[in-house]
Amino acid sequence: MRKRNRRAHDTNKYLTVQYFTMKTDLIRKLADYLSPYSEDYAVSSAGARITLVRNKGSGERAVLYNGFTYSRLPEKTLFTRSYWDYFLPFGNISGNARLLMIGLGGGTIAYQMERLFPNADMDIVEIDADMANVARKFYPKMRSNVIIDDGVKFVRSVQNAYDGIILDAYSDLDIPRQFVSDQFIGDAFNALNDTGVLGINYAQTSLRAEQLRDYSERLGRLFSVYHVRMRLMSDNTVLLCGKGMAKEKLVNLAKGMPMARNSRHILEGYKRMSAFK
Repeated sequence: MRKRNRRAHDTNKYLTVQYFTMKTDLIRKLADYLSPYSEDYAVSSAGARITLVRNKGSGERAVLYNGFTYSRLPEKTLFTRSYWDYFLPFGNISGNARLLMIGLGGGTIAYQMERLFPNADMDIVEIDADMANVARKFYPKMRSNVIIDDGVKFVRSVQNAYDGIILDAYSDLDIPRQFVSDQFIGDAFNALNDTGVLGINYAQTSLRAEQLRDYSERLGRLFSVYHVRMRLMSDNTVLLCGKGMAKEKLVNLAKGMPMARNSRHILEGYKRMSAFK
């Protein structure tokens, strides 16, 4: 009798496991069916899941990091109409602008910059080798110099080397705290030439408004700081920090953009940007 009860218990346990396995698979398949994206590639890195996906409708490709969009490339245009676009005038600082980007993501800015400003020379520092590998799948023809290193240490090691620095380093939705430190601000200032510009993607929420003000105040001790706000519902604020470049000169960079008709939103954003006081 006990053996029969044990067999019945084991059978019930097996059937229960099978039921929940089938239910989980069904939910996953349903989620995949309803998702606007199809997954092309995925990798796990340091507890994070990085996926390369494609929009089933528009064909737009994107890189997701734990579900958050780190990069995207529209199918039929060079411009995303999001924060990535607002760094592109940096390529217009000189005929062969020397640029540094910290945080590669999937390579959206590299793709745009190389297409618009083929003579620009860009170093990209990315701490995560797995992310860099995904970026090479996302944008296989990338010509920029990708350096696997800690961005904080790299910036500290250079002096008067760059026309522009782009900071787009994130862990999920947060800028690692070392990039908002006074030490990093000073090192970035020293790494720029006398008329250089530091650009920062700041993912803002109402909870971060005070942190953004504090960050801007500390940047303002060395730089002229401007806030570029995008469309009404955007959570991103682009900070433009001029070492020797005021608003008028920054606006002129946007005015001189190639494909000016398609990049009008960038010029309008630069014209509307407000000086932090």
